[in-house]
Amino acid sequence: MDRLPPHLKAALLLTAIEGRSQAETAEILGVSVKTVEARVARARRKLSDALRDVIASRAGPE
Repeated sequence: MDRLPPHLKAALLLTAIEGRSQAETAEILGVSVKTVEARVARARRKLSDALRDVIASRAGPE
């Protein structure tokens, strides 16, 4: 999570961790709800990709 850009990390933390609505997050960050949706989706995708890479690197050759 520390490797996420600050704007993606903030959107993800506010919605997924703090449980704020997308509208609340948008107001806090000063962006639109659509922007929050996009940032959360990108953050989740980046975290998923990073986790996939870690798992693959630890699995080694089959």
